[in-house]
Amino acid sequence: MEWQKLRTETPSRFAIIESDVSAWHERSAAMAESDGHWFASAWHLDKMLAKKPTDPQLPRRRATAAAELNDWPRAERDASMAIRLAPTQPAGWYQRGVASGTLGDWG
Repeated sequence: MEWQKLRTETPSRFAIIESDVSAWHERSAAMAESDGHWFASAWHLDKMLAKKPTDPQLPRRRATAAAELNDWPRAERDASMAIRLAPTQPAGWYQRGVASGTLGDWG
């Protein structure tokens, strides 16, 4: 096939550039969030968290997606992760409170 020949002759044109992949995940997650496509949002945020596990905004955003999908245990876990990463940011605390309350955990 022609593409296989081209790939052999010019491998750099077929190289995956990690910064491009990361930017694609960010754009796609943001678009999915704004359009209410929560499964897609969570999928892209999963990939982003794998690359940037200390970014507190990512688990907070994924907690929102999980809550919108009615996956309250995951929303609670992700909000707790956001709190561990940024304990002074109130969004994570709020999200965990909502998730915990929805699960009936008022303790």
